[in-house]
Amino acid sequence: MTKEQIKDYFDRYPQSVEVYEADDRLFHTLGAAMSISAEPKKWTRKEVEASKAESQNFVDIDLSALKQQELLKLAKELNVQTDDNKKETLLAALLEKQNELKQQHNNGNGED
Repeated sequence: MTKEQIKDYFDRYPQSVEVYEADDRLFHTLGAAMSISAEPKKWTRKEVEASKAESQNFVDIDLSALKQQELLKLAKELNVQTDDNKKETLLAALLEKQNELKQQHNNGNGED
């Protein structure tokens, strides 16, 4: 389940403040989710909105101006996998992720 799918859920159900994920499906209630999985994942509207804001901030960052340690921290926060932790490798992977997010925002997937 992607955060975009969860964001879409909250867009479709504006009164909902939480949703439960089990077996790659979303449920309105914990009980319904627990009928599928003993440990459903709980998502809150606040989490998803914070993630959207972080994503927008990342899109606006000038990655080439960052130091290797800053790039490494960003890569970990965004779960970007690299073969090594060299600045050039991190920069290339993060630029790819940034371009991917820019494309999503431009296509309307990252809009409010």
